[in-house]
Amino acid sequence: MKLNEPTHTLNLTTPDRIAFANEPVRFQPVGRCIYCTDVTGPLGEEHIVPYAIARNSLVLPAASCRKCEAITGRYEQAVLRRTMGNVRLRFDAPTRNKKNRKPTLLLSRAKVEYDNQSGQPSIGAAVRAIEVSASSAPMFYISLRVGPPGILQGLPLGTHLEWNSFYTCKVGDIAEDLAINGVAVEIGQFNPYLYAQFLAKMAYSYAVAKLGDGTFWPLILDLVLGKTMWFRHWVGGEPQAPPADENEIHQISHHIRTVGDHKYIVVRIRLFSFLGTPVYDVVVGEIL
Repeated sequence: MKLNEPTHTLNLTTPDRIAFANEPVRFQPVGRCIYCTDVTGPLGEEHIVPYAIARNSLVLPAASCRKCEAITGRYEQAVLRRTMGNVRLRFDAPTRNKKNRKPTLLLSRAKVEYDNQSGQPSIGAAVRAIEVSASSAPMFYISLRVGPPGILQGLPLGTHLEWNSFYTCKVGDIAEDLAINGVAVEIGQFNPYLYAQFLAKMAYSYAVAKLGDGTFWPLILDLVLGKTMWFRHWVGGEPQAPPADENEIHQISHHIRTVGDHKYIVVRIRLFSFLGTPVYDVVVGEIL
């Protein structure tokens, strides 16, 4: 596995414990699945920003059938556990299974090997893992670094658009102490497609909650439900992350973007803003 340097590091003053308990907001119940339009089965609540990183901050009642809930739940759990797991532990983020949260974390490590010709580092053989307290989990965040969505550039679906990984970490964090003498520390697993689905589901449910079910033509449901791999057509953002906002945890809003004769609904998302993370623009639909 190729190794990359972090996009940037942060000398944060943010405390290690953060209050995720924003004042709960409950929108009007939908009464049908917002993903497949089913009205026959039991309908569950949608936590627009997942409970595991926001508690009950934004809840859309009676909005997801069990079948669609199973689909979206798989990639949500993958991102929350594998990609954000260490950060969530570090900040004691919400969990529905508090009794199962262990007080310590086992960090996997491996040797760093270098190519004789290029000098490019890569992951080698595993070495002894290190156990640390959960409150000392690496403050190291992984996500996508992307340019504008293809649809906002007037490009047809299927156009190849680049994506890169984004890494940020805290200066002087425990990961720096452990990743020495030619040893790398695993700080998370990242799948760009699952992360894009994670953003798409969040953006779409937010647009439905704010604008109303049936008020716009959905464009992103195939991505939310895993029926297309072309995530960059709808999911993009600012290539350069703005400065950290140490007064905000997450940010989400929407606006209208006109491209030719089309008026698109764009949801802007920034998760863990205090870590200096990227801003994403997700095109969820078109004004009817």
